[in-house]
Amino acid sequence: MKHNLTVTLSLVLLFLIAQMVGLVTVSRYIDIKATSETGITQVYNEKYIIAPPEIEESTSFIYIILAVLFGTGLALLIVRFKKVLLWKAWFFTSVMLCLTLGIFPYVEIVAKWLIGSIATKTLSLLTIAIALAITTWKIFWPNIIIYNLAEIFIYSGIAALLVPVLNLPSVIILLLLISLYDFWAVNKTKHMVTLAKFQTSTKMFAGLVFPYKAQRHVSKPTPNRPILQQVTKQGILGGGDIAFPLLLSGVVLKTTGSFLSAFIVSLFAAASLLVLFLVAKKDKYYPAMPILTLGCLLGVLLTAFI
Repeated sequence: MKHNLTVTLSLVLLFLIAQMVGLVTVSRYIDIKATSETGITQVYNEKYIIAPPEIEESTSFIYIILAVLFGTGLALLIVRFKKVLLWKAWFFTSVMLCLTLGIFPYVEIVAKWLIGSIATKTLSLLTIAIALAITTWKIFWPNIIIYNLAEIFIYSGIAALLVPVLNLPSVIILLLLISLYDFWAVNKTKHMVTLAKFQTSTKMFAGLVFPYKAQRHVSKPTPNRPILQQVTKQGILGGGDIAFPLLLSGVVLKTTGSFLSAFIVSLFAAASLLVLFLVAKKDKYYPAMPILTLGCLLGVLLTAFI
């Protein structure tokens, strides 16, 4: 087992919560009923502070893959030249933009409940202000609760932006390509491991983080260094491992109009993640996307019989 049972179950639970929140968020941006009935994605344009890209659903996976490769290349350059300040600026901007999209529906619900009618422009400005405050808190005064809570809504924002431009075939192709890339980047070139270590060292990791105490054996014990030494470790789950399964379940939601079908996909993804954590070895990096994609596709197949 990669981590102890408490940490393992906590990460899987947080993953599943992120998936559920993401599905609710998608349903606040997309007219699920109309989309599932017509087969044409219909969004609530007035709610988008940042509009989805105008690309064809059938080929959108190409643009997303290119964006991932470009972003990874830029990140590797930042690591290569140790431009930590540039990484912080990029991280801050990305978090704030995605968080703004992710929390808008909930700010809207609360604002209308407290105030009643409120102009969309005012609501957008309020959401941006809240996202800015949370992003600042997350990056400059981080704690485990605010960090992971913000992460959950960040992936909701990504789903709100990308689910409208994906259909079922394109998102499946996207997950298969990302799985191949993840396997290659972790096991062959290992540049994903380099990026993960860099992010962790800067305390700005794009993903879920769960610190915990663990014991390690000391090879040469001394009176000041006992055989077992307590150390602080981190259970982490990369942001892509959360976002890409959410894209698939989000597309299933808009295609079928069924929260149950989308939930089944998310549940199978969470189960596959649990299996990975249980069979993985300590202090070793694994590409999560191949097994997550397998779990997601099994979930999709099951929904075909519902």
